[in-house]
Amino acid sequence: MEKPRKIFTGYIPREWQAKTHVLLKRHNVLVFHRRGGKTVFCVNEILDQSVRFNKFDPKTNKPFKNPTYAYLATTAGQAERVAWPYFKMYMENIPGVKFNNAKLTITYPHPRGLCTIYCMGTENYNALLGMYLDGYVLDEYADMHPDVRDRVVLPMLSDRKGWEIIIGTPRGENAFKELYDTAVMNPDMWFSCLCKASETGIIDPEELRMLQITMSEEAYNQEYECDFNAAPAGKYYQKYMDDALREGRITDVPHNPNCLVSTYWDLGRDGMAVWFVQEVGREVHVIEYCEETGKGLEWMKDLLDRKEREDGYKYNEHILPHDADHTVIDTNCSRVETLVNMGVPESSIRVLSRTKNIGEDINAVRVLLRQCYFDSKKCNPYINGRHRGIASLKEYARKWDTKLKIFMDKPLHNWSSHGADAFRQLAVDYQPGFGQSIKEMRSNLPSYADHDYDILSL
Repeated sequence: MEKPRKIFTGYIPREWQAKTHVLLKRHNVLVFHRRGGKTVFCVNEILDQSVRFNKFDPKTNKPFKNPTYAYLATTAGQAERVAWPYFKMYMENIPGVKFNNAKLTITYPHPRGLCTIYCMGTENYNALLGMYLDGYVLDEYADMHPDVRDRVVLPMLSDRKGWEIIIGTPRGENAFKELYDTAVMNPDMWFSCLCKASETGIIDPEELRMLQITMSEEAYNQEYECDFNAAPAGKYYQKYMDDALREGRITDVPHNPNCLVSTYWDLGRDGMAVWFVQEVGREVHVIEYCEETGKGLEWMKDLLDRKEREDGYKYNEHILPHDADHTVIDTNCSRVETLVNMGVPESSIRVLSRTKNIGEDINAVRVLLRQCYFDSKKCNPYINGRHRGIASLKEYARKWDTKLKIFMDKPLHNWSSHGADAFRQLAVDYQPGFGQSIKEMRSNLPSYADHDYDILSL
């Protein structure tokens, strides 16, 4: 019998890499500083796992065929620039290996069939549906939409019980932080580590001192000290949401059946979002957030009815963005008219005027956030992949001009825009007493004086 052939890939792991290769479990979250070698680590882990693939179907005891793996970056361009050269360098000595530079795909003959390794971006993550995987890496998961893992790639592991590595550098309180916290709290199922530049010794101390002097404190702490609480530059509201968490205003905020509920909406072409808000005394209670993609106003009407029926919500007003009363070509009527035809009382719908200055609106949000209490469950990011209200406010950021290397004075449109835009409707519209409609406030005023004072009497 021919002895197995030894293949030298050229990979000599650093101390942390060698230890981590041994400690990995099926689910893994690695928080690592810049220039620490995390991409090289992931590429070689995929290579090693693919070569040693030897799984059997637990139901039939037959060997699984054609091992398949994926390295997933934020964009295809990033995957090509960052990981693809490493795959080609470390796998060039694998017998029969073929590199498809156009599709960023690697194949090589394996005792179990044909092994395939995909190097892909996640900007169009729904296109990944339908695959199976024996393992994957999500590199810089903090910059990805949370549905990439929860709704797309994680289910690809189920039938063959594949493994996952989620790796990256902090970007504040988002899906990456959520997974890291989950891993820390469940060490029996997860492996986790957080590696700071000041502790690993990978970057020269003199270089670190230079970086610390020339970078902003927030940027240095985030990129090199792996500080999730360092507010990234360009984020509009993260500091205010961090303050709310520290001050105990992200907590249990139940629906108060004695107070009316107002809803504030964003009706985007690529998604819908709605905040459910109550005024309880002098406090603004944000009791729930919901969003959905690919569905129409029927979903919104059903949501309102369900909350009224199951949770006892009594509505004050439904506040819609400025274009809700514009005629839609497909239906030849406005979205307000569509909602009224569905049974939403016209008297409960109000359309805001078009904003005159988005900068002033954003400042209004910052002012209001100091007064808000958020329900930590129904507004919390990534519970069942849907309630992303708090995360949308934390992640809402200014657009970066790649040519001028400066932040622009307009927001970046991404997955966080819907929740942030809907909340902006609340901030612009807010005034004390918004929990009661104008009509109801007037009806509560006394119709006569409660004393005999006469201003003209002597």
